[in-house]
Amino acid sequence: MLRDIQSVLPLSDYRLHVVFDNGVEGEIDIAGLIDFQGVFEPLRHLDFFRQVTVHPELRVVCWPNGAD
Repeated sequence: MLRDIQSVLPLSDYRLHVVFDNGVEGEIDIAGLIDFQGVFEPLRHLDFFRQVTVHPELRVVCWPNGAD
């Protein structure tokens, strides 16, 4: 079963601290999961990467350019 994300906090480099709706939380290294190409290219810039939020309806991590 997929879980909804309750909160996300950008950490150093390209890591995120994520809390799920069941209370499970941890760190994810995004650099190991995506290629910084296409819609994800702006995430290469740490200032943009740190603008991560939780989409209010979909409950996934997302960025201002629509990358999720």
